[in-house]
Amino acid sequence: MRLDSLKLRARNAARRVGLEIKPSNLHSRFDLRLVELLNAKQATVLLDVGANRGQFATEILKSGYGGTVVSFEALPHVYQELSASAAAFGKRWVVAPRAALSDSEGHVNFNVTKNFASSSLLQPTSYMLGKGEPLTILETIEVPTRRLDNLVSTLGLVDESFFLKMDVQGAEHLVLAGAPEIIKRSVGVLLEVHLVDYYEGQPTWKQLDDIMTSNGLRLWDVHPFLRGVHGRLEGMDIVYVRPDDASVNAGPSALG
Repeated sequence: MRLDSLKLRARNAARRVGLEIKPSNLHSRFDLRLVELLNAKQATVLLDVGANRGQFATEILKSGYGGTVVSFEALPHVYQELSASAAAFGKRWVVAPRAALSDSEGHVNFNVTKNFASSSLLQPTSYMLGKGEPLTILETIEVPTRRLDNLVSTLGLVDESFFLKMDVQGAEHLVLAGAPEIIKRSVGVLLEVHLVDYYEGQPTWKQLDDIMTSNGLRLWDVHPFLRGVHGRLEGMDIVYVRPDDASVNAGPSALG
C-alpha cells in the first residue's frame, strides 16, 4: 500500500472521531514559526506581558527559542505558579515583580474571572459574560500598575533586542501607551486580538494595526484561536516585525 494512501486512510479515520491529523512543521505549528522568527531576528529577550501561569513561555522555550524570557503578570492567584514554572528554566526565564502593565504608575482595580486567563483591567461586556461561567467575574482586586518602559529599565535590560508579546485581554492600548521606547527597540510584536467586543473600551484590530505600522512594524503572521457561532472568527494572534533585513522584506507587504 502506498504511503499517501495510508496517510489518507489515517486522516479519514481520525476525522470520523472528531480529530485532525496534521504534519508537525512550520506550516502547521504557530509556535515553531514564532521561534524561527525570534531566532532569525536575534531577539535576545522576549517580553511576555500577560504571562498567566507561564503557558506561552514554557511552549516557546521548549520549542527552541534561544534567548531569555521576562514574564509580567498582575494576578496574585497565578503568580506563584508562574514563578515556579520559570525557576525550572534557570536564568533563561525571569519573572518581573507582580504588576499590571498600563499607561501610568499607581494602583487600579483588576477584574478577576473564574478561569483567571480572561482577567483584565477592563470590564467584560455582556457578550463575554454570556459565554459561560468560567468568564464571569470572581472578584475585583486592587493591583499595582507599572509602565513597561520604566519596569524594563529597573530590570537592567539596557542593550537587549526585544520581542514584545502581549496577552492582556483588551488592554493592549494601555500597555503600548506605557511602552513607546520598548516598541522602538523591538524587532517584533505579538498581539492577542479580539475581533468582537469582549471588554468595554477594548481597541479594534484596526486601531492596533495603526499603532504597529506607525512604529515601522509590518504584518508577518496570523494565528486564529477563537471562533464563535457559525464559525465566526472572534480572536487571533497577530505577529508584526520590523522589516530591516532581506528575509523580512522579501515579497509584497501583507498590508498592501
